[in-house]
Amino acid sequence: MKSLVCIDLTRWNVSLLQWSCSFLFIACLTIPSAGGQEQPASPGRAPGAAPQDPAYRNARVEPFRIIGNIYYVGASQHITAYLITTPQGHILLDTGFEESVAAVRENIEKLGFQLRDVKLMLPSHAHGDHVGGFTLMQELTGARVFSSALDAGVMASGGKTDFRSGEGWEPTKVDQIIEDGEKVAHGGTTLVAHLTPGHTKGCTTWTTVAQEGGKNYNVVFLCGVRMNDNIPVVSYVLLRGRCRSCIHWARVLGPVMRRATMFMSNQ
Repeated sequence: MKSLVCIDLTRWNVSLLQWSCSFLFIACLTIPSAGGQEQPASPGRAPGAAPQDPAYRNARVEPFRIIGNIYYVGASQHITAYLITTPQGHILLDTGFEESVAAVRENIEKLGFQLRDVKLMLPSHAHGDHVGGFTLMQELTGARVFSSALDAGVMASGGKTDFRSGEGWEPTKVDQIIEDGEKVAHGGTTLVAHLTPGHTKGCTTWTTVAQEGGKNYNVVFLCGVRMNDNIPVVSYVLLRGRCRSCIHWARVLGPVMRRATMFMSNQ
């Protein structure tokens, strides 16, 4: 419910967003706490499949070019990873779990690229099914890792400081902190970081411009907007914090979405 509200809010005037906090407060009350009803499975996902389930981890898909210099190299159809190629080395957006790294490497090589040419790694958000393989991939490639400050702390703790419990991965050293609106340029490709906290503390939506057939396309790698499972609503302070995050999310992404040509999911 909360995720749907946040998505709809991007179409509203900012003054209306302020008013909508009261509606979001009511919407958040519908979120089940631990032990509540199970959420419906998303399309293509086995009912009840969670990040730790084989049905979630092992739904393999062949790598493919999406547009311009952007390729899908994820270990499965649910555990995404994107390769952005440049003449000066490549950019990898997310890795999946640590166990996903072998499949990501295989997919990169199937497309005719070399793992050693990955020079930069960017996370969408600090959950194990997206950054659990960062440390191993960093060791294999020597790539630098850029992250928002809040998610960098979660990555450095191996997931221990995330507000979700039960996750853990090998702690990752972040080489550079990125700020909201900061541009990351590499090999003629520029990505812009848009901090959209909510799904994680430092959830980051990335945008870039891809070229195809002599035309430019505005590509958005949308950070997680879905509700985290089994996170209880414990106080109005927490709700108010979520509301503010949602308003910030809408302010940041409203203009981005209006300009977007193509959206990339991270789930």
